[in-house]
Amino acid sequence: MATVSSNNQRIEMRVDLETKQIAERASAALGCASLTELVVLKTE
Repeated sequence: MATVSSNNQRIEMRVDLETKQIAERASAALGCASLTELVVLKTE
């Protein structure tokens, strides 16, 4: 389940812990301040 609202940029995503940790490390390696920033940048 993933929801993206362009008005307030609210993102809801349910993933297992390992996937979340990998995604957080990847976003940090790319210079993003947060996982949310990575997702928003990649969907624009």
